[in-house]
Amino acid sequence: MNVLSQSKPFAQKYWVAYLLLIVLLVPLAGCQQSDGLAEVTGRVTDRQQPKAGIVVMFVPEEGGGAPAGANTDANGEYRLMYSNGKPGTQPGKHTVLLTIPEPTGKESKPTTRAGYSKVVEVAEGENTIDFDLADF
Repeated sequence: MNVLSQSKPFAQKYWVAYLLLIVLLVPLAGCQQSDGLAEVTGRVTDRQQPKAGIVVMFVPEEGGGAPAGANTDANGEYRLMYSNGKPGTQPGKHTVLLTIPEPTGKESKPTTRAGYSKVVEVAEGENTIDFDLADF
């Protein structure tokens, strides 16, 4: 005699659906939706001295992605934020632009000095990319 024929009618009717649901959901356990962004942190210095207030901008060279940016804190440290407000940027080659605020009279306006750009490779996962202005 079949074991299913002895069980309750509800279980008998839906056991295939339960099995199918389990088979479909088990592979999804532990999976997170990935936005494909790589986390990037680092430090900007000038001759090994931290530089606060520097605007760090990573512009993707390929794929047409949006740029990511950050401002350095008092320790010269930054953490990139993507255009959607999430930390990181797309993996791949990026042109990095460093904008240094300078006083230009009565108002303080940020300016980008020529030469403060560099091409870097952002790998998948976590990246630490430091810059020293003396190297530019």
